[in-house]
This record gives sequence, C-alpha cells and structure tokens, in this order.
Amino acid sequence: LVRNGFTDGCAQFEKAIALMPEEKQQFARTELGQYRAAELHFASCVNQARFTYARDELLALDKAEDAEDKAERRKALIISMKRAAQAELQTAKDFYPYVKADSSIGYESSNHYFYIPEDIEEKIINCKYILDQLDKM
Repeated sequence: LVRNGFTDGCAQFEKAIALMPEEKQQFARTELGQYRAAELHFASCVNQARFTYARDELLALDKAEDAEDKAERRKALIISMKRAAQAELQTAKDFYPYVKADSSIGYESSNHYFYIPEDIEEKIINCKYILDQLDKM
C-alpha cells in the first residue's frame, strides 16, 4: 500500500531529523508533518475503499440463497464495515493535530480545501455516528 511507503519514509525521516543541526530541525519537522498528512490521506483512502466494498457487498447480499450463510455473511460484512469506520475514526483523530498545526495542509485546491480542522471534526462526528448505526444492525 502507498500508505506503508509513507509510514516507513516518515520513520526514517524522523530519525534523520534527530541527526540534523538544531537550526534545520524546525523546518524538517514541518515537512514531516506534511508527510504524515499524506500518509494519513492514503490511509483514509484505504479505509473508505474497504468500507464501501463491504457496504456494497452487504447491499447485494439479498441475492444469497442460503439463509444461514446469508446471516453469517451479513455479520462478517458489518464487522468489516465497523473495522473500516473505526480505522477511519482513528485516522481522522491522528490527522487533526497536523491540520491544526499547518494550514498549508488544508489548502490544496484539488482536495477542494477539505482538510480544514472543522471538516476533520465533522469526519470524527460522522464516524462515531456510523459506528453507532452499525451497532444497531
């Protein structure tokens, strides 16, 4: 996954920052925050794809013939959706400090300015709502 490359790269860059002269560390930490934001962006893409795949499978489940198999599959898909929503909730929580600390992360026109603190707060609320709804299924 692309995210894994960013995770590994960020870990290596963090080690490199510790070896830099102090006067260069602040700029490097700002860059690290931007790299972490990219890492979390890709994590969010994975979470959303996994959630959407499970949701679509759940919606198509009506075509299953075996009632017992259908119930088991439904339960498994709901669990998959919960895992994806929980991962997305954590991703949003992890992402929030980076967006708060560096306004350049939120202002990139191809993302329609969608990484502003208020939108991340809304995502957190929405993830909690989705998890609550899934618990009722």
